[in-house]
Amino acid sequence: MKIISQRRLLKGAVIAEVIGFAALLLFAWFDEPMDLAHRLFGTPSVPWVWQAGALECAVILSVLLAVLMVQRNYLKRIKVLEGLLPICAFCKKIRTENQWVSLEEYIGRHSDASFSHGFCPSCGKENYGAFLKDAK
Repeated sequence: MKIISQRRLLKGAVIAEVIGFAALLLFAWFDEPMDLAHRLFGTPSVPWVWQAGALECAVILSVLLAVLMVQRNYLKRIKVLEGLLPICAFCKKIRTENQWVSLEEYIGRHSDASFSHGFCPSCGKENYGAFLKDAK
């Protein structure tokens, strides 16, 4: 099974969007002079007005630019951790070049994530069971 990186998937999504918008643009470009609605669906024939086609194309291009700018801002925020991380089976520290650091520290260094600690119900029961029973 081949693993595809997240960056390749994101690049593929951008390419698919551009192709989709290009198809819309081509349809809008050729719709007026070829009267596609008349040829495909038998609607009444309308005269060709080049300004309408140009306006449609301008709108499609402006929407494409807006989508690409928003997507670019989102893609800047995505950081991907890839590859194998050597992690201790007991304490969950991760080995870096010359030291072992906590999982929180490693992710904090390599991303914009921050952590807030709590405990799950099973760990709460195991570590604070006596206190939790008294609180009820």
